[in-house]
Amino acid sequence: MERVIAYKEDRLHGAADRKKLADTPWLFRETLNPETFIIVPEVSSEKRKYVPMGFLNDDTIPTNLVHIIPDAKIYHFGVLTSNVNMAWMCSVAGRLEMRYRYTKDIVYNNFPCRNRLTRRKKK
Repeated sequence: MERVIAYKEDRLHGAADRKKLADTPWLFRETLNPETFIIVPEVSSEKRKYVPMGFLNDDTIPTNLVHIIPDAKIYHFGVLTSNVNMAWMCSVAGRLEMRYRYTKDIVYNNFPCRNRLTRRKKK
């Protein structure tokens, strides 16, 4: 309860948009999540065969230690957890010590079949 009271006080002394949030100090500030998304950790062990990705919905608020791919379908999840994508990630990803760093700019955006992942429906 002490922490909730501290959050309320902090929000009351903040900017105008934060003052509105003082009425609900127990809630996260950012709650506008996509309906569905794939969650990808920023860093994963080099000993894993696959990066542990998840398929989640708006009941979960992701942290700053993950990337999300909004409005993803099960097809996208299948491609991203495939052996081909894992081999690509192992080849191009940056490293934190020996662990892989999965980034949107190097791994996801440059994946050779990315156009299939982002293809939009024709009108």
